[in-house]
Amino acid sequence: MKSQHHAARLIVFQVYVYVFLVLVVASSTYGVSSSSVIQAKTLVSGGGFFHIYDPSDFTSWYINDQTFILGPGGMWHMLGITHSDPAAPLYEVNFAHAISPNLTSLSGSSGGGGGGWTKQPFATGSVLPETHMWAPHIIYNEGLYYMYYCGGGASDELYQINLRTSPDLYTWTFKEILFEDGFDGRDPMVMNLGSKFNNTWVMYYCGTTPNSGSPSVHHVTYARTSVDLVSWSHPPVIVFDAGSIGSPYGGPTESPFVVRRGSNFYLFSGSWNGYSDTRVFVSNDPFNFGNTINNTAQQVGEMPSHAPEVVRDVFGKWYLSRAGWGQGGLFLSPLTWYDGVDDHDDNETSMPVPVAQPALKPFFNTSLQAPWSSSISNNSYSQWVQTPAGLKGGYVYGDAFYMSSTNLPSSNNNFIFESD
Repeated sequence: MKSQHHAARLIVFQVYVYVFLVLVVASSTYGVSSSSVIQAKTLVSGGGFFHIYDPSDFTSWYINDQTFILGPGGMWHMLGITHSDPAAPLYEVNFAHAISPNLTSLSGSSGGGGGGWTKQPFATGSVLPETHMWAPHIIYNEGLYYMYYCGGGASDELYQINLRTSPDLYTWTFKEILFEDGFDGRDPMVMNLGSKFNNTWVMYYCGTTPNSGSPSVHHVTYARTSVDLVSWSHPPVIVFDAGSIGSPYGGPTESPFVVRRGSNFYLFSGSWNGYSDTRVFVSNDPFNFGNTINNTAQQVGEMPSHAPEVVRDVFGKWYLSRAGWGQGGLFLSPLTWYDGVDDHDDNETSMPVPVAQPALKPFFNTSLQAPWSSSISNNSYSQWVQTPAGLKGGYVYGDAFYMSSTNLPSSNNNFIFESD
């Protein structure tokens, strides 16, 4: 009976996806009309998206909600929802992973030493009781990378917001299910509110009120707070209400992303009128961006983006991403602010210019037996190991350590010791 219920749910969802895409193609209105918000002065704009990455190989693949972070040694990392075309949201069970030394490298520039985005193996896969993996968001805090994401759930009313951690953005450890919420509670984004709010951490995510599959539900942005990034407040607070669209799926509060600039907070969310339509709302209260019911939401920007993420490069320039089903990969657009905030003052924003963490020293586990000793050589990528057999030179590569009887390994006398 349980499998029959799941199959029926799959059919209903896939029918919805088909209808949704048909509506988009037909340019029908999907979301709340612009007349239901206050059209304030434009404070941020974006456009002119350029292509940076396509995960396709022998088949066509898409990237949807994604996250960017500058990793150890100055390497950029992108993790995101992925699957082969056509859209299959309930079968998205791995996160795409790509790296680049340059955030804005154009797609295809990785060949010939161009320094573009390079596809990596899947970052991580779902584990029980996760049913799929959506919308990762990664932050760095006190030596550890925290990845928040939606892990699906037993029902749409009980979608998981989960946590994994990593020391290096390659190896991820599942920590725990943080909480469950709905309808299809998803797309978490975490930021620190700063000293004015006692350096409280806040998580924004989208869902509905009430938590049900009724067509009349309102699409909302929720917020929860934390002091340790693991335990989150309950119940959540509704910080933005976009009203009803006649369906509990999708909606104008997807992919929330909040940026503080000066004393104001900016909420990016979408999809509104169509699949790629992001709106930006401003408030001086991070827990109240108004609503579209009584026209208290102040819109200060709009741009043609789906699954928007705000990111800054190492030069301090601002960008907005665009991705999604059938979009051909991942795009960036410059963001321009008109709010008078000094971009050279990191204290004026929740997103200071990113600074890379130091490159991690090579480390490994081996099955070698004591006595043996090790020391780091002048080459930061090599390691010396002295054993009774006389093997002493080697290199860490992936999950293995290559050694030889000479200072440098060669193709003729390498030994390989797999990590434990």
